[in-house]
Amino acid sequence: MAPKQKAKELLKTFTLFLGDDGALKEYWTDKLEAKRNASLAIAEIYKLPLKVGQYLDSEKNIEMYYSYWEEVKQEIELLE
Repeated sequence: MAPKQKAKELLKTFTLFLGDDGALKEYWTDKLEAKRNASLAIAEIYKLPLKVGQYLDSEKNIEMYYSYWEEVKQEIELLE
């Protein structure tokens, strides 16, 4: 998934809530809070211990992994 698409998906995830009827509803009145929470989720991703051979097969792939999430974080900031 492209970083911009992932940023939109994360923002939407952090703007959903359960209504009184138990159904998911969208809540867009506090987009800044949703952006902050999505950025915090990415910060948690950075804390994951990644080792070559454990989840990714080379140092290059680990660098690409972190680079991808950095791009997603930047795209979150650009979303209106």
